[in-house]
Amino acid sequence: MAGLTDVYWNPAHPETVFQGNTGVLAAHRGKALGKWMKAVMLERILAERPDANDVRTSNADSNDAMLGINRLLGFESYIARTAWQADLAAVGAYLARG
Repeated sequence: MAGLTDVYWNPAHPETVFQGNTGVLAAHRGKALGKWMKAVMLERILAERPDANDVRTSNADSNDAMLGINRLLGFESYIARTAWQADLAAVGAYLARG
């Protein structure tokens, strides 16, 4: 396996398809496989989901490669989401200070 992309949808909302988890193993990067996989899957969505009128995807702002592919394929920003993470030892030390 060199890469993957997945698609999911809810039959109760056939107008929206979600395409996520597009990735290429490091040994195979630089050959436009991510773009190819994503484009082929979009063609399949168009053929197999005639009720769909939008495809949603997501990725981190730090993932320049996938942002470039998404923009090239016509995706535009729709919703911004912020995720936070913390080192548990630092959180524990803060809480211990009372």
